[in-house]
This record gives sequence, structure tokens and C-alpha cells, in this order.
Amino acid sequence: MDDRVNKLIVALRDRNWKVRKKAIKALGRIGNAQAVELLLTVLLRDPTSPVKDAAKVALKRAGTVAVKPLISALQNREYYDIHETVALLLGPIRDTRAVEPLISDLEYPGHWAAAEALGEIGDTRAVDLLITKLREGFKPIERWCAAKALGKIGDGRAVVPLVTALHDEHWIVRKLAAEALMKIRGTLTTWKVSNKQLMEALTDALKYGNHPDVREAAAYVLGKIADAETSEPSNTDSGWDVAIAFMPIGLLITAMRDEQRHVRKAAKKALKKLRAANQPFLTSYRYMFCYYCGLRAERRTMRSSILRHEVWVACRGCGSSAHLLNGVEQVIGLIGWTSEDFKQEGSVVTVRMWNETDQTARNADIDRLVIRAGEVANYERAVNTVINALRGDVSRSAGWCKKIPVVLEGTPALSIGAMRMLEDTFGEVKAEK
Repeated sequence: MDDRVNKLIVALRDRNWKVRKKAIKALGRIGNAQAVELLLTVLLRDPTSPVKDAAKVALKRAGTVAVKPLISALQNREYYDIHETVALLLGPIRDTRAVEPLISDLEYPGHWAAAEALGEIGDTRAVDLLITKLREGFKPIERWCAAKALGKIGDGRAVVPLVTALHDEHWIVRKLAAEALMKIRGTLTTWKVSNKQLMEALTDALKYGNHPDVREAAAYVLGKIADAETSEPSNTDSGWDVAIAFMPIGLLITAMRDEQRHVRKAAKKALKKLRAANQPFLTSYRYMFCYYCGLRAERRTMRSSILRHEVWVACRGCGSSAHLLNGVEQVIGLIGWTSEDFKQEGSVVTVRMWNETDQTARNADIDRLVIRAGEVANYERAVNTVINALRGDVSRSAGWCKKIPVVLEGTPALSIGAMRMLEDTFGEVKAEK
């Protein structure tokens, strides 16, 4: 044993806590394995808080030399009374050797310090267990430490569980979940998938949150995303350019009239960032088409306060901007042979109106209806079902269908009844030359 350590062992037994504290500082400067073992013993047995605090500082200073003894102490029942302290000491060292022992410690009910340490280390092996702790942790401290750790690790798998945690009964869990979402938002690599999940979950939190803190947190996160979008619009790899598309703008405007002032304030900040990003759409919305619904975009206006109206662009069907295509001048509806539900060629979009396999029709804002020969066994049924789907959209004017010309390609087997329905419903019916 080091002679310096032998002399300090005597000082550690002194009745005066100040003498013991000086000895601990000296052990910290030595920083070898023997010194670390003694420091752990001090942590376990010394009754004086200043002495224990000095031992913690000395162990942190020891760095990687302390990792192996700290792991042994974490796994030793003799040190159970200080296992939380030991776990918290492993975090700042950030040595991956501690990951598996910390995960094993976290599996025990009520253990929360290991979550803090795993967040400091940032190893993704801990994500699944941390998500479980966030969902099922009995004590609030277990859940909020898990939320904090997931934010530091920054793995996209935690997005939806963290948004769910915005509904937690404890306000600290809700607060830390919102902060964690912002940290994850900046580090996502599989952004397009996670972006959609994040926006859907935030929309639910903003719309159905039964506690003001839930709605405020959702509006806050949306505002931060909008801020990132407007400040880094060219960062296509992380998905900045598509973030605005998933924004629940209508709900944010509704939140401007929330009964709670802090919810209104958060929504106002989010909308302020979105106005500039939404401006280009206001002039080109007539040429925007939602490939998900098959409908055109429209300008929507909603009162956000007594003297202010908000204007934004969204699909007139689903109310989202997520699936809008720009520069669409003509939409062609198709009955007959085609292998694709949707196809875009330049400024022209083709939409399959009749699915022969499922025997179903869809609604779409079409400029022309094309009926091709082939694939359809019963054209009369197909035409009738498509007409019912178009007429079922009550948002259109009564004479809308009459403005749509019908073009027959090839020689589709149209019965007299089918031709009569086409002539009565649509505009000019003609064969392609």
C-alpha cells in the first residue's frame, strides 16, 4: 500500500471532521485505486455531510480510475445505502463500462439515480428500459429522471412516449418531458418518420389535454420547432423543410382563446414563428393538391383575438399541409386500367377513381375524368360508384360535376345506362381521337 495512503488512513479516523476533510482532499489528489476504495468507505460510514461531500468531489476527480470500484460498489449489497450516490458518480465520468451495471440497477423498482447516470453517459442501450420507466415508474422521481435521460440521449424512439408523458399527473414530469422533446427534436436522424409521429402526438396533447400544463407544453414544443424551421430552412437532412407541413395551425389558433393565460401565450409565440413560413403558400395555394385526400388546398381564416385573424393554407379535406404538392395545374381522374393510385408528371396529377380489386371509389377534386378500356368488369357499377363518391362531397357546389369533361380512351365496354349516367352528371362526353 502507498505510504501516503497509510498516513491518510490515520487522519480519516480523527474525531475532528475538518481533519478528515483535508485527508479526503489529499486522497483525491492521489487518485489511485486504493484511494478510491477509501473514499467509498468514507461515503458509506462517515456521519458528517461536509466530509461526504468532499469524498464525492474527490471521486469525480479520480475519473476513469474510479469506474471499476464504483461498479463493484453498485453491485455490492454492503453499499446499498449509498447506491444512489454511487450511480450518480458514474454518470459524469461517462465511461461505457458502467452502462450494463447501471441498466441492471435501474431494473429494480424505485431506483432512479441510474437513469440520471445513463442520461449523462448517453448510450442508446438504455433507451428501451428508460421508456419503460417513463411509462410505468411508480414514483414521480423515477418518471422524471427517465424523461430527462431520454432527452439527453436523443433517440427518436422516445418521441411518442415523451409526448404521452405530457399528460403525466406530476407537473415536473410534464415539464421535463417537454424539455426532452426539444432536445430530441434537434438530434433526430430519421426525421421524416419521427416528425410525423411527433406532430400527431403533439396535436393530440394540444387538442385533448385535460390539464393546462399539457396544452402549454404542446404549444411550447410546437413553437420551438417552428423557430428551428424558420431559422434553418435549408437543413433537408434533418427534415427542417417539412416540419411546417405537420403543424396543427388551426389548433394553435384555437389555443389563442384558451382559458389559461400561459397556454395562450405559448400558442401566440408558436404562431408568430409560423406566419412568415406560411406566407409563400398564400399566393400559390390554388396550385396545391393533397395526394392523401385527393383534394385541393384552400385558404383558411380563423379569429385569434378580437382584432386579429390568422390565415393559413391546408387541404380542404384533412385540414393538414403535410401531403400538399405544389405546382399542380391539372388533376385527371381515371377509371380503367392503371397500376398506380396516384401519379404526378410535371404539373399533371393522375388519380385512380375506381379500384377494381376492392370494388371501391374515391372522391377527388378532378379537372377531367378519363375512362380507359380494360380491367373493369362492370363499367356501369364503377361509373355509378364514382359519381356517388363525387356527389357525396357536400362542400362542392351543385353544378360542379357539370364542369368536368369526360374522355373515353380506347373502347371501354360502357352500357347504355353507364353512358346515360355520364351524360346526365358530367359535361361533354367524347372519345379520344
